[in-house]
Amino acid sequence: MAGDILSILILGLIVSSMYMLIATGFTIIYSVSNILDLSYFGFLMVGAYSYLLFYEVFPTYICLILAMITTSILYILMYKVVIRRLIDNPVLVVVMTVLFNLVLEYILLIVFSRAQRNLFPVIPGVTEIYGTKFHTNMFFVMAASSTVMIAFWLFIKKTYAGKAILAISMDAKGAKLSGIDPDKNMTIVYAIAGLMAGLSGISYGAYTAVYPDMFMFPLIIVLAIVLIGGLGSIKGTIIASGVIGFLEIITTYWIDPKARGLSALICIILILYIRPQGFFGRKQTL
Repeated sequence: MAGDILSILILGLIVSSMYMLIATGFTIIYSVSNILDLSYFGFLMVGAYSYLLFYEVFPTYICLILAMITTSILYILMYKVVIRRLIDNPVLVVVMTVLFNLVLEYILLIVFSRAQRNLFPVIPGVTEIYGTKFHTNMFFVMAASSTVMIAFWLFIKKTYAGKAILAISMDAKGAKLSGIDPDKNMTIVYAIAGLMAGLSGISYGAYTAVYPDMFMFPLIIVLAIVLIGGLGSIKGTIIASGVIGFLEIITTYWIDPKARGLSALICIILILYIRPQGFFGRKQTL
């Protein structure tokens, strides 16, 4: 019993930190632009498959960096070519980004087949804690997620670009009148979100597997997180990630591993019924 509780605690922290990383990249885009860019979840797959391809040639850490940079560059291109043209039409953005994910799924299906592939861990091996064994890579995921979140917070609070992004998220028109270039700062936001998407895809791929429609489950989880926490709220995202992460692990341990996504769906239904704006939701905020 004690071993199960310890496992739930550790795995809950790991999964929560992974979901926090995934959801934060999505949240900052919404907070700054007020659009639901669902192509973010397609770029999780880009990160995972890029890592898989780079692994054939480069050492592990080089693969990690290259996959994140590749995802970031491609996500910037997505913004420049598609999103920027549609940014004043939020509904069309949702439609186009959903179609992008489906097209990407079919491309990956043709190139790689539907077979699931195990992603090589950044840190191999097993760590034993009080008789319970964990993949060491899971602790890397937790450490990497925490490091990225701290770095993002410092970027927002301590740099001019970060403060400009914060200003846009609070009042886009006022920020523009103050001389802040929205397009330039949106490019920075997409670069950061692309790095997060790449790392998230690698982390999630190592936790489960890599396959052409792997974007679906993170999409459902993140929708649950942002609905609970409130669209555009980083604080809400962090808290809701912990709630969803621990509920998933408890469901897996004490109910059925096949029902691991059930808790997220139930949370979505309850929040939509009780408090549609989420617990920390407001118009726009970082």
